Amino acid sequence: MKYKKYFRKTSLKQEGIGEHFLNEIASKKPKNFLEIGVFHGVTARNVCELLHSIHGSDFKYVGLDLFGESAENANEVIPNTKFNNPLKKLYRLREINLATIALDHKDEDEMKSMRALVAELPETEFIMSLVKKEFQAFDQLLRFHAEIEDQLLFPKAIAMEKQIWAEIMQHSVDN
Repeated sequence: MKYKKYFRKTSLKQEGIGEHFLNEIASKKPKNFLEIGVFHGVTARNVCELLHSIHGSDFKYVGLDLFGESAENANEVIPNTKFNNPLKKLYRLREINLATIALDHKDEDEMKSMRALVAELPETEFIMSLVKKEFQAFDQLLRFHAEIEDQLLFPKAIAMEKQIWAEIMQHSVDN
């Protein structure tokens, strides 16, 4: 399989390296291809031509440019790459998992200090008595709401999060 240089720079310039790379892709026949550190475009074009010859239009190619524009490539036509690396954001999200949030939520009691203040209100005045009763009713509803979150919402959301991460990891391993 011939690796074409298209009169541009390529990191696969050593004899046989480009061909070896394309033969490896041809043997695997991926329908999804992620290339990191592109946009001299030579490898991208070779890969896309090969995948098109294998799959027609039924393949996906994603190229992430880690380097961007520089004096070295100032004369090159570089596609608009004004986007963030979505994989970086995805894996950063993994550090913030729902199980940790659920544990923090379970032990939280934001209303504790308010309860202490309201408990000190004198019940001799009608308005203060009313404020105290309304606060206690609100506090009871808030506790009920927290129980629903702790017993229903978080367990279901944690299970869904685990399933989503398992699927992401399976697909990232496949390609």
